Amino acid sequence: MTILILIQILFPLVLIGWLAFLQPRNLLGMGVQALVTAIALVAIARMGIWVFPPWWTPYLYGVLFLLALGLGVTKHQPKHRMPLSWPGWVMVVGCVAFGVYVGNEAVRSWAGPFPAAASAVDLTFPLRGGHFLIVNGGSNIRINAHLKTLDESVPRFQAYRGQSYGTDIIQVNRWGLRSRGISPKQPGAYLIYGAPVFAPCAGQVVQAIA
Repeated sequence: MTILILIQILFPLVLIGWLAFLQPRNLLGMGVQALVTAIALVAIARMGIWVFPPWWTPYLYGVLFLLALGLGVTKHQPKHRMPLSWPGWVMVVGCVAFGVYVGNEAVRSWAGPFPAAASAVDLTFPLRGGHFLIVNGGSNIRINAHLKTLDESVPRFQAYRGQSYGTDIIQVNRWGLRSRGISPKQPGAYLIYGAPVFAPCAGQVVQAIA
């Protein structure tokens, strides 16, 4: 979780800083850099697990992106339309390749909120009151890590296959935070702890595990 938090904080800030202070001196390079940075930020927003930093952080990144773009264009006026050296072309080609990859991931993640092409049970939300977020859920592995356990080639996933289509739900306060602290070990530190869970569909309880 610590590595994920660092990635979701540092990587977007590096991209935004790169856009603001290290723009190419040619129009093509600047355009490609801005477009790829925007695509990468969208992909991070789509596939990140926003427990910390909170769910509104991608919107903050969007504002910083616009400020960085304006600063970069104002500070680094392009002198040429195209790169004049091979390092400039390498940068353009590398950015395009990276943009294609992250763009493909972002587009594929958009299918996650829609039902999979299979029979499904219609469920109601099992919690009441407060504000809740789904941080892992859906029919695409890019936004639901539980689907990884369907991979039969990984032996350690066998014990967790019953949760393959599971959904992780958190409760957040008005600041978008789920707990006191970033990742406390005590369950009582989380807002959702002790919340009553309601049956999501008609049926009979056969087993309950505390």
